[in-house]
Amino acid sequence: MSRTQILKKDVIFIRPKASRNSDVRTFGSGGFFGYLGYFHAYNWGKYTAYVTDGNNMVAIETTKKKYVVSCE
Repeated sequence: MSRTQILKKDVIFIRPKASRNSDVRTFGSGGFFGYLGYFHAYNWGKYTAYVTDGNNMVAIETTKKKYVVSCE
């Protein structure tokens, strides 16, 4: 398993992410076991998702990339 490290100095913002109903999966898995892969949101652009709990999603934008993850 590969690891993704996000450095604090690269973070632009972190905020809760609302439902991803209008987001489009461009590559990866989206469904029963979670949302893993690359997605596109009309109002936010491309992002990488590592989501297993759709009720606790967090959007993270860095200087290099955008992520959506789930956490407790």
